Amino acid sequence: DTGQQINVLKGHFDGVTAVAMDGTMVVSGSGDNTIRLWDRNTGQQINVLEGHSDGVTAVAMDDTMVVSGSRDNTIRLWDRKAGQGREICRFTDDYSIHAVTKLMDRVIGGDDKGMVQMFLICY
Repeated sequence: DTGQQINVLKGHFDGVTAVAMDGTMVVSGSGDNTIRLWDRNTGQQINVLEGHSDGVTAVAMDDTMVVSGSRDNTIRLWDRKAGQGREICRFTDDYSIHAVTKLMDRVIGGDDKGMVQMFLICY
């Protein structure tokens, strides 16, 4: 048996490289350098987050924030409701970010050179 497709979310202009979901929202990141927020139930696009200068490769979220990692070597923290972003760290030596997660006051990023780094969020 295969699962039943219930929705298709269209809006990115390049390949989707990262997705995350919770009870109300879907977050997607793409090679078009954007993060898009979608209503999980209706499939309607809620917001487009712009600020990365290269493709988005990782996304994560909690109740208040969206975290994104990119080939531009940055991890950005976004206010989930307002759609305003703030860069919290930048990896050096041209390391692209391939994984991100957030828990409470910390963000973790993994890069393409094998490093995992933890950052304290400054509010």
